Amino acid sequence: MRDSEHFFFDLPSFSEMLQAWTRSGALQEQVANKMQEWFESGLQQWDISRDAPYFGFEIPKRAGQIFLCLAGRTDWLYGLFQESV
Repeated sequence: MRDSEHFFFDLPSFSEMLQAWTRSGALQEQVANKMQEWFESGLQQWDISRDAPYFGFEIPKRAGQIFLCLAGRTDWLYGLFQESV
């Protein structure tokens, strides 16, 4: 196990805005319903960094750490929705 500091995206601070957006009609009802489950259980801090080796972008001045490739994460989320609805 490595002892390194990671970077987190403060997803809970965007919960109210995201919840309003999911109910704005921008998403299919089934997708919005699935996301509502996440809001009800409480959004968590999102670790957006990893220790190398991992696919992503090197963090400046942080040897051996990278930012996640977020495009890959959206593909994963889309796949999750396809399986859930």
